[in-house]
Amino acid sequence: MNTCPQCATKMQWQPIGHYCQTCRHYWQLQSNCPDCQAKLEKLQACGSLSYFCPDCQTLKSRKAIKPMWVRVSPCSCA
Repeated sequence: MNTCPQCATKMQWQPIGHYCQTCRHYWQLQSNCPDCQAKLEKLQACGSLSYFCPDCQTLKSRKAIKPMWVRVSPCSCA
């Protein structure tokens, strides 16, 4: 189970992201390009996982990617 990056309590999975009842925030894991910091696109096919940077236009090694928790709004319109 994942823990909240803000208060370290266990989070509950929800379709919008992981929810922390203590902080009352939603969180999602996000991977950024190690070269330009742009948000990476996840490519999954045949059991393989790759990352693509739309700004650099290159595939990135999974070993170089460090996913981090990002707080998200519960409403997609906000």
